[in-house]
Amino acid sequence: MSRHSALSTVQGITTKAPPSVAVQLMSLIIGSSLIGIAVALLVEARLGLAPYDVLASGFSQRGHLSLGQASWVIAGGLTLAAILLGRRPSRWGIAYMFLNGLAIDAASGILQEPASMALRIAFVPAGILIMVAGINVVLHSGTTGGLFELLAAAGEDSGVSAVKVRYGLGAGVLVSGVALGGSFGPATVVDGAVMGLTIMTGNQALADHRRGRAVRSKDEVRIAREVRRSGLRIIDSPQTSTVECDRPKAPAMRRPIMQVASSTRTTTQLRALAATPRATASRPPKTPRS
Repeated sequence: MSRHSALSTVQGITTKAPPSVAVQLMSLIIGSSLIGIAVALLVEARLGLAPYDVLASGFSQRGHLSLGQASWVIAGGLTLAAILLGRRPSRWGIAYMFLNGLAIDAASGILQEPASMALRIAFVPAGILIMVAGINVVLHSGTTGGLFELLAAAGEDSGVSAVKVRYGLGAGVLVSGVALGGSFGPATVVDGAVMGLTIMTGNQALADHRRGRAVRSKDEVRIAREVRRSGLRIIDSPQTSTVECDRPKAPAMRRPIMQVASSTRTTTQLRALAATPRATASRPPKTPRS
């Protein structure tokens, strides 16, 4: 599975509210930059490229273009096909295509071929992992699923399964790239075998992290409200977190009810703080008069 097929597949199962436009733009730039670095690492490894880039390398050799420029030509052709089928790319999709080609050429101009075979082999897993990271950043920006997403949607409009369209496109670009003399090798096989699984694993990890942060944030807000309603307040310091009575009537009442290290305070401890009863001033026991 090529990265565009995997990107389209995971985009279809990723549901979340999109962030702000500034966050989307920054995520798109960062994700595209990571993808450009990953492609450049595979180029310099000289052990084969990802399936989509095999086609781009074949175009670049035949048309005397850079790899980024060749990817623009292919993207333009796929975009035209999608438009003819009734699916227009979004502005994010166009920006994604442009930034990908730009990042590939920029990173290729910086990286150099390693001198030893060991480093060339190390470039392959490094490139695949960085590419997975970049694709997941793009996915979680809520911007685009790439050109294959458009074509898969166009196929569904015509009654063709989106899965068949994605795998057909992935196989088509690979076969066409090999026919044009593109850079095919063992890294191509490895990339095609693990790309879909690693993208989905990374996507699930990011989704779990995002949900966990949302749950923790809501939990802490709720507990903070409970603490305020109970008349207590939490005083944070670099060393400790102290819960004191909100409006003490005497200095004796300003004693800490619970102290926990601020770096290790958990939601359970906050619940314990919220459940602590209001502090009352201690009174000495009455002694009977003789």
